[in-house]
Amino acid sequence: MGWEEEQLGLLRLAGMLHDVGKVAVPDEILRKAGPLTAAEYSAIQRHSRIGADIVARVEGLDVIVPWIRHSHEHFDGSGYRTVSAAARSPWRRASCSSRTPSTP
Repeated sequence: MGWEEEQLGLLRLAGMLHDVGKVAVPDEILRKAGPLTAAEYSAIQRHSRIGADIVARVEGLDVIVPWIRHSHEHFDGSGYRTVSAAARSPWRRASCSSRTPSTP
C-alpha cells in the first residue's frame, strides 16, 4: 500500500478498536441466532458512532476516529450508511487524510 509504519500501526489499531462500540449493544442482540428486527439492526448500526465517540476521548487517537465511525460503510454505498449520499463522495477523499498516503 505504500504506507509508512506509523500509518500502518494506526490502521492496525483502528482494526482492533472498530467494534469497541458494541459494548453499548445488549448481549441478547449481539448473540441472537436469527434475523434481527429493524430496531435491533438499528442498535447494531449505532455501535460505529458509539465506538468513535469512545476512541475520540483517548488522546492521540483522533486520526482513527473517522475510520472507526465509518468502518462499516462500503465505497459502493452498501453497509452502514452513516453519511448522506451527498457527503459520501467527499468521505472517499477524506478517508485518505493528510496523515495517510494517497493511492494512485
